[in-house]
Amino acid sequence: MWIMTSDSYLSVCAEAGRTDLSIRARSAEDLDHFREHYCPELGETRRTHGRDYGWRAAVSHDDFGDALKRVVVGVPGGPGPLCYERFKDTVAPSRFGPYLSVWQSLTVLQEGGAYS
Repeated sequence: MWIMTSDSYLSVCAEAGRTDLSIRARSAEDLDHFREHYCPELGETRRTHGRDYGWRAAVSHDDFGDALKRVVVGVPGGPGPLCYERFKDTVAPSRFGPYLSVWQSLTVLQEGGAYS
């Protein structure tokens, strides 16, 4: 599963032989941000050289589900509830280009393309 927040891109999977989830990222900062704001239960960030995602951390299924709920409903003293009309308007400037590329690539899934 890919998850893009305004300032984190995460890839989530269940690796063979493990009971927890592997949360993968292209930068350690993405995992650190997710831990700090939504998922304090997220394990230690570790560098994974020679892998498609250079950074990983582990978390239980239940704790990850709770974290996703926090993304949507907000966190006391932290980010508020999800309440924007256009996700693209909330994306950090350094991520806008890469995120837009993903958005554009996925328009082929809509019959007639975007805005049809």
